[in-house]
Amino acid sequence: MPALMGDSINMTLRSDPTTFFGAAIDPYSDPWYRFDRIIALLARHASVPAGSRWLDVGCQLGQFFSRLRTRYQVIPTGIDNFQESNLIEVCAKYFDIEIRHPSEVLDGSWRYLSRLVDKGGFGIDEKFEYISALEILEHMIDTDAFLQECRDHLAQGGYLIISTPNINSLRNRIQVPFGAYPAGMEYRNKIHHVRLYNAQALRSHLREHGFELVTMAGVSFLPARWLRHKLVRIIDSRLSDLFPAMCGNLIGIFRLRSHA
Repeated sequence: MPALMGDSINMTLRSDPTTFFGAAIDPYSDPWYRFDRIIALLARHASVPAGSRWLDVGCQLGQFFSRLRTRYQVIPTGIDNFQESNLIEVCAKYFDIEIRHPSEVLDGSWRYLSRLVDKGGFGIDEKFEYISALEILEHMIDTDAFLQECRDHLAQGGYLIISTPNINSLRNRIQVPFGAYPAGMEYRNKIHHVRLYNAQALRSHLREHGFELVTMAGVSFLPARWLRHKLVRIIDSRLSDLFPAMCGNLIGIFRLRSHA
């Protein structure tokens, strides 16, 4: 799988919230539950005016934009490392989606840029009101360079939305003292997790780069298979807001300080 692409390879939706290219999706599985959690947090903690420029780093096939545009009228740009010329192969190999032409994915509703971010940065001379990097930071060898790149491409007062695995999850706190290998880490290069954060390290590292924390939450506190029940989702959402430091994955919404 291309290195910049996030860990999740589930399928997305366009107008139908349960299907994509005719295939059913589970809205409570990763990444869909994560997308909806982020959008819910934005609704509570940050305004997103119509026409805001939004850059999604590690955009895959634009899944997050599909979800985001159901609520906000943003101007979307996505960055990943596949080429338009091999998009048919990428869809089949990594997403189990059959398309006949790249225009089925790159349909004009969003702009796609192919970049090797960990080698050459974003490669654009633009600023955005919002930048999202979902399940990307843990793949960056030079996290300082990546965060600086995000800062350089944010408009003054802009927002950076990050999700990343949490090394201090409740699961690891229980398992590791008994000798289990920490979830989210890897001793072989399979999904290229080279960095793992906890809540304190993420907050501190972003502060060093001029970002102030708006809110931090977990993606989910309880196992994903339980989230199909509405009452469980309500409880899970509350627990994830209260105890992000124990969740498997962190969500951080940060804002570029005006004096930074």
